[in-house]
Order: sequence, then structure tokens, then C-alpha cells
Amino acid sequence: MASLSYELNGRNNLVVTASDIGLIIGKGASGLKRVISGAWTMYERLQSSEKRIDEEKPKLRIVLKDHEDGIQAEIFSESETMQKLAQKSLDRSVEFVLKKRESTVSLKTEFFLVDLPERLMGKLIGRGGAGLKRLQNDIIFRNKRVMINPDDVETAKTARIRVDSLDVEPDEDGKSGNIIEKGEQKNTSFLGWPPEKDDDFEHHVKLTLSFKRGVAPLKERDLYIQRFSEVVVNRINQIKQEDDDQMDEINECLGFDEE
Repeated sequence: MASLSYELNGRNNLVVTASDIGLIIGKGASGLKRVISGAWTMYERLQSSEKRIDEEKPKLRIVLKDHEDGIQAEIFSESETMQKLAQKSLDRSVEFVLKKRESTVSLKTEFFLVDLPERLMGKLIGRGGAGLKRLQNDIIFRNKRVMINPDDVETAKTARIRVDSLDVEPDEDGKSGNIIEKGEQKNTSFLGWPPEKDDDFEHHVKLTLSFKRGVAPLKERDLYIQRFSEVVVNRINQIKQEDDDQMDEINECLGFDEE
């Protein structure tokens, strides 16, 4: 049986990797079944029109094979017309599932861990959440200049930042092993330098980052996360420094620093 063979990666300017094959085929081959169904719908529509092709009803089979550089598609059919229509149907399906994946990846809820004494959490949150609103704005703008992809501003404005105490105790040696385990959980990472197992335990907080349901996916997620990390870490360092300065003033006032 004649076939049409081609690479999915690079077609229609889409980046397709070997790891995408399961996404395209779908659970129980549901993705490929939709592709074949779509091809038959177009073929039957053509054959019921004035431009029908004078040929016997063809067969159709589609095989996808992953390899180091991407995925190869091979469309088997004795009808050249059916091959072209199946290719069109597969193109649509690939574009759809990749866009869906991009949306899921870029807007998933993420968790970030950073060391901050529990008593200073209120400074970060602010009265009525004003501190978190300030973070949200500072991530997007600096001196009225947009610091992320301009196309991501509207999505970024829907960001929801929540701060919670990380419910973790020191490990049996008083070190940071339990915190490191928390950082290894799904969709979780550290802001700034992560602790080492031999580091003394320091209290950490967890920041939860999510976006309003249904908004457009971020076009430059990495840039947004980089900016998020920079703004949050700078603000936390500022809070810590202000706390240290206040303690220095108290010590000086009470003469604790005098020899």
C-alpha cells in the first residue's frame, strides 16, 4: 500500500519532540482515532460534492514513530487524496494538543520555598494582603517599565500569590534534610540557594503561585518565573535586613553591645 512519510518536528513551525508521541496518540489511541475520523469526514464531504474523486473507497492507517530528533508520521492509503486529507487532519490535531500542553504547563500551580522566620511572614503578606499585591505589581513593572513579555501582562495581573508557613521540623540531627524533601515534591522548587543536608535548620515559608482559570497561557513563562524569583527574594532580603537593623537598635538602646 502506498504511503506518505514525513517529520512532524518543524512542520507548520511547530516544535515536536519524541516525548510528545503519547500526547498525540492519546489514551487508548484516542488522538489518532480522532485524526482518522477527521480525515474520513473531509473525504466523505469531498465525495458528496461536484469535485468527487473517481476511485474506490480507500483504506487508511496512520503510524507514528518516535526517534532522537522527533516523530515520524507515515500515512498508509492507496488514495493520494486520502493521504493529503489525513495529513491535514493530523496537522490540526498536533497543533491542538501542543497548544493545550503549553497552556497546562505554563499555568499550572507552582510552589516555591524560601527561608524566612515565621514571625516575619506578616511583613511579607502585608495588611490586607497589600504586600502580596505589591509583589504582583513589582513582578510586572519597575518604574512603570514592563519587565516581562508585554503579551503576558494581562495574564500576570491575574496571578495569585499565597504565603504559608512550611510545616516542617528539623531532622533528627537538627539539620535541613526534611526541608530538602519538601523541595523535591511535584511542582516545587527553592527560591535562591537551596539548603544542603548538613545545613542547620532554618524556618522556610511556601509561596503558592497560581493564575485565574481560563486566562491565556504565558508566552514567556521562564522570563516571568525569573522575574517572580528576583522580586520575591529581594523583598524577603529587605525584610530580613530591616529586622536585623531593628534588633541592632534595640541592643544599642539597652546597652547589650557594650563591653
